[in-house]
Amino acid sequence: MNLYRSLFIRLLFISLLMIVLLTCKTSTVSEKVSETDVSFIEHQSYFELIFKPLVSIRLDNEIYYIQNYAIYIPKGFLKWRQLNNTVFLEYNNGQMIILTAGFTNQKREAAFHLDDINSKEFYDNIDCFDYIDFEDSTLLPPLDNRITNVYYDGKNTIILYNIRKEEKSKLNFLIKSFKELD
Repeated sequence: MNLYRSLFIRLLFISLLMIVLLTCKTSTVSEKVSETDVSFIEHQSYFELIFKPLVSIRLDNEIYYIQNYAIYIPKGFLKWRQLNNTVFLEYNNGQMIILTAGFTNQKREAAFHLDDINSKEFYDNIDCFDYIDFEDSTLLPPLDNRITNVYYDGKNTIILYNIRKEEKSKLNFLIKSFKELD
């Protein structure tokens, strides 16, 4: 059952990225950056990332709006990139936080639940990394002493990729801070 759920999450992640292949932005942050869809507000010990996409998706006669959200993220990221409804944040030593917004008409569960996944399998099966090539850096393959976790609430996905074990406890606030916006 857990294998099917993990496979479902991977397929959902890949599908969302492929469906909405519309825009892509890259930047670094000093104090405050505001782009059309993503903005960062600096606080004393973290950034607040606000995601308000300006695009919608039309399939047949239905229009799907990407969910707006806000989340606290740790300072110290080197670069970020937006690919449709997904924001990639690159940190030192190959660590990444990947945030994928669902659609407003999807049902959200009460809280995020954690799926531990095999980092190597995840890296080998996610083609989207080809689309997020940061100009002067490369995505590191998973390292043995690292963790990759997927948090999913039935609608939105938070992936902590290649995270050092000692950094993992510092990221608990990230999951708890996620809030959907109108």
